[in-house]
Amino acid sequence: MHPLAIRRQARLEHRDGSSISSIAARLGLPYQTVRTWCRDDGAPDSQFTEDRCFRCRDSAPADHEQYSYLLGLYLGNGHLVTSAKVPVLRIYCTATYTALLDQAEWRCSPHWRIASNASGRRDA
Repeated sequence: MHPLAIRRQARLEHRDGSSISSIAARLGLPYQTVRTWCRDDGAPDSQFTEDRCFRCRDSAPADHEQYSYLLGLYLGNGHLVTSAKVPVLRIYCTATYTALLDQAEWRCSPHWRIASNASGRRDA
């Protein structure tokens, strides 16, 4: 995620007649990034703010215990599915050990939706 000011600058230069490749070279950005910005004129600037990107935030998670627990589940029993527009944390365990999933559900609520399927797997 790049600062919104850089995105605005690239779009303005493109509207003024600069080529996408020259803008990308001057700003030191990938061509495809600048191309997406310049071709997507209908997207609101709020879609591209740093607030939407967890890596761009300076603040630490508000609840360190909750974050640590979910990080442990991810490292030990889960993985992220990033093919959709929204990343999904999938946690796998045997159906006989439901306490793990119950704890994950408790830690995620009310911010994340917990879904489960017939095999006992739940997606956070």
